[in-house]
Amino acid sequence: MTKEQENAIFNALLDSDWSTRYWSKMARDYQKRDTWINIGVALLSSGAVASWAVWSFFPFAWQTLSMFAACVSIAQPLLNFGGKVEQMFQAQSKWREFEMSYQQLWDNLSNMSGGEAFEKFQEIQRGQGALASECARLPESSDKTKLKIKQDVLDSRGLSNS
Repeated sequence: MTKEQENAIFNALLDSDWSTRYWSKMARDYQKRDTWINIGVALLSSGAVASWAVWSFFPFAWQTLSMFAACVSIAQPLLNFGGKVEQMFQAQSKWREFEMSYQQLWDNLSNMSGGEAFEKFQEIQRGQGALASECARLPESSDKTKLKIKQDVLDSRGLSNS
């Protein structure tokens, strides 16, 4: 096995580790957003109903709360955070499977011929095409988050510069 092939396997392992962590974080973040939107709809709706009792003193209160509740209720299915959360958790799960496959390959490199190892590597890579396409349709995070996850991967594997 050439050094370039060995590096390609190790880099794929790091990439899949990064992707696993990234989609896990994204799913958790969107799950929080979805929860807060649901809480907001409930609070706005119940606040609008509760303000009916005092609408004669503050007529704008129930009208404003009702308007906000309606707007958030309309936006909720369009934002589809719940659906995105499910897709992100699925992406995270699939990336985790690739990570485990790359880790197993990496751990067994010394027990395999170069050709056999690189063939296994290419087999794993072929399975990633559809997943990369699915992930491309999902929202992205900030570069700061991506760099933080990259540093976490490097730290966890003893490759940190710090």
